Amino acid sequence: MNPMLPNNYDFLYIFAALGSLLTLVTPVALVWVLIEVRKIRHLLQNQAKHEEK
Repeated sequence: MNPMLPNNYDFLYIFAALGSLLTLVTPVALVWVLIEVRKIRHLLQNQAKHEEK
């Protein structure tokens, strides 16, 4: 038996956990970015309206 095998499996479990975390976090991050972009666009539109007046 190779004593290195358990360590390799530990790395696989770590990668699996990181992958599952990424799949959970990615949609939340995308929605958050969309909300922030909308806020910034709204602020820029308000500034443009004020400058026109």
